Amino acid sequence: MINYKNFLKFIIGFVIVALLPGVLHAVELMGPIRNGNVPVMNEANVLNLRGMKFELYPERRVVSTVFNGSKIKVQLNTHSSSDGFDVSSQGVIFNHAYQKFGSISGEIAFSMIDGSLVSSKLSSLNGFKKLGTLNLYAVYARSPAEFKNYIELLSADKGVNFIEPTVDYSIVQ
Repeated sequence: MINYKNFLKFIIGFVIVALLPGVLHAVELMGPIRNGNVPVMNEANVLNLRGMKFELYPERRVVSTVFNGSKIKVQLNTHSSSDGFDVSSQGVIFNHAYQKFGSISGEIAFSMIDGSLVSSKLSSLNGFKKLGTLNLYAVYARSPAEFKNYIELLSADKGVNFIEPTVDYSIVQ
């Protein structure tokens, strides 16, 4: 004789186990869960890229220092907005779409529309280099003001297809 209570528990357990990976995958695809939007602090520092708002914090730096031989200590410090970026002192940006802070080194990658040539204005930017054999390039901004200026110059160029600043979201929490 079949014990329907145990059989029903088995069926429910089986369905949960079978559907759980699909549900978890769907949750991952939905993107970040926003527990409250961080408001824009200064509209003048907002950069719009690919329909997302990135807010630059020119007076903030992510400072990395090595101590005890190999451990790296990361701090969020206040600096002058004219201070430049370097290996141990990176800029701070906030992605309003993801609601996450990130650190920026100043590197900005971009691609050109097929058939478009890089203008002399873009090729004269600091750190300009071609990446590989594709139509992909990079520039390196040395300060927050230069970073904002480079993003605006690249955005205004009709031959630029895609702009991607290098942002590390793992450092700033």
